[in-house]
Amino acid sequence: MRETGQTVVANMMRTDTVNLGSMMIMVADMIPPSAGTWLCHCHVNNHFEGGMYARFTVTP
Repeated sequence: MRETGQTVVANMMRTDTVNLGSMMIMVADMIPPSAGTWLCHCHVNNHFEGGMYARFTVTP
């Protein structure tokens, strides 16, 4: 499983991190450059350890 390498466009800026506060949502656009299984996760350790992550798969 790959864990890095994807970026999104959010608020008209390309980034690999989107900051969200409590009870917030954001729409981001992504066109993956390659196939594979990737990880989307929170960078706050307690959140990550609590299960705030997901895998997504890009198919060719």
